[in-house]
Amino acid sequence: YLPVLSVVASFSFCFFMTLFSTPEAAQTSRSVFKTQMLTPKECKEIIKMASRAKMDWTTDRHPAVPTVDMNIEEAFQEKDKKQLTEIFDFRLSPFIEKTLGVPRRAVRADDAFIVKYS
Repeated sequence: YLPVLSVVASFSFCFFMTLFSTPEAAQTSRSVFKTQMLTPKECKEIIKMASRAKMDWTTDRHPAVPTVDMNIEEAFQEKDKKQLTEIFDFRLSPFIEKTLGVPRRAVRADDAFIVKYS
């Protein structure tokens, strides 16, 4: 499950970076919240998505933070990207809206990726 746990961390990072760079950020809470974004079954499915990806794992996307990762937008098949977008749109965006007061339309992933640990 390590690669998928990184997906959660990556999504969270992207979302919270977006939160602080949007006009609505001035009114948001600065608290930390915890929620389960993915079920164990979904984690296994994301690992399968990575194995079906159009591209290989990269090691040089972020020189300041070296990781073995795969950009979801560039590498994943369309049906897999759609499934992940649905998770984001119907599960995480409402959570962020409810807990932080940021409108769903202001929450987006600019750089979603999965990280692989060996």
